[in-house]
Formats: sequence, structure tokens, C-alpha cells
Amino acid sequence: MNRGNGLRLRLRASMPLSIRLKSRAATGLNSARARNSLTNKPVEAVPNNGYAHMSFMDTVTECRIEVNGISLCYFEWGAEYRDKGLTLLFTHANGFHARIWDPVVRGLKGNHIIAVDLRGHGRSEETPLDHWNVFGEDLCSLITRLDLERIIGIGHSMGGHALTEAAARHENRFEQLILIDPAIIAPDLYHEPLSSEETRSQERNYIRQQNGRGTSIAPRR
Repeated sequence: MNRGNGLRLRLRASMPLSIRLKSRAATGLNSARARNSLTNKPVEAVPNNGYAHMSFMDTVTECRIEVNGISLCYFEWGAEYRDKGLTLLFTHANGFHARIWDPVVRGLKGNHIIAVDLRGHGRSEETPLDHWNVFGEDLCSLITRLDLERIIGIGHSMGGHALTEAAARHENRFEQLILIDPAIIAPDLYHEPLSSEETRSQERNYIRQQNGRGTSIAPRR
């Protein structure tokens, strides 16, 4: 995909051989020994997919960072691997939160992993929202503040939109994007105001046309 600024993103459904995503049936709870780095209180337990001993999951640290005037929450696993290879950056869909990725993270032991609560989701601060671009801007600030490099971005829906925006601005920091049903539509529909009936009508017509061609494209929320 060419963003018109010299960046060409190749979207793939694969990862390097050293990284394997594993899918398992969800049962049970993981250990609650992971602690909030600010309060020193346990992070609430989440499903562990039936594995009783989850030492890698226990390495999670809940962190906060100030970006664009708000407090953003993110969770980090495998901090000791940060300078030894790739950073896997996970972003969630609209209405979800960072820990929705736990079943995937659980299968990626031995990697540096960050999962972000996007603005207004999970434990991140909520503010009035005028445009989805703000999620990409927040990610850009987080990436810069944490000085993340060699990133593989994994994003679902709205999270995929945010990662694409961040990768377009920080091409040199990204190795690859893995996008699951990313909410990305025609560029000429990205204009203000979001709430106008004309904009909504144009987006609905565009989506109907694409669906009629066998392409499923999620509407902007």
C-alpha cells in the first residue's frame, strides 16, 4: 500500500520463523503474581488457556506514559529481550483492551512484547475524540518516548488503523505489520466532520460497493 510519501507497506499474514503464534482453547486463569508497577498491587487475573505454569505471563508489568496530554497504559512482557531482537507491538479493536491479546502473547515466550490500552480503552485515560487519527498519533508518541525499534505491529480493526498510521510516520522503526480486519477505507472519506450525515452516507455507499465485490471493509466508528 502506497501512502503517497514514499512508504510502501506490504501486508503479510506471516511472521519470521523465530516467532510462532499459537492458538489454544481458553480455560482456567493465569497466576495473579504480576504486579502494577505504580501501586505494587497484583494485576487482575486473566484466562490462561489451560496452562497452570505461566512464568512468562508472570513477567508482565503494567506501565503508564504521558503522551499528547493524556495518561496511556500499556503492558510489557519480556523486557529483558528488548535489546536482543524484535519488539512485538499489539493494538486492540474498538471497545476492547490490551489484555485481549493474552492468549497470543502466551505463545510468544522469549520476545519483547508491548500491548497498549488505546486512548479511552482499558486503563488509559479517556478524553473526547474527534478523529481516529489520534490513536495513531498516540502510538507515534509512545514509540518515540520508549525509543522502540525493529517493531512488528500486530493490530486488529481500529488497532490496525492506528498501527498503519504509526508505521507511515516511523517507517524506519517498523519491520512488518500484521493487520487483522483493519478498519481502513478510501482516503477521500477521511475528512471532517465525522458526524455529518453526508460523510456517513458516503462511507456506507463505499462499503456497500466494496462488499459487492467480495471485499469486507469495516465502517469507521
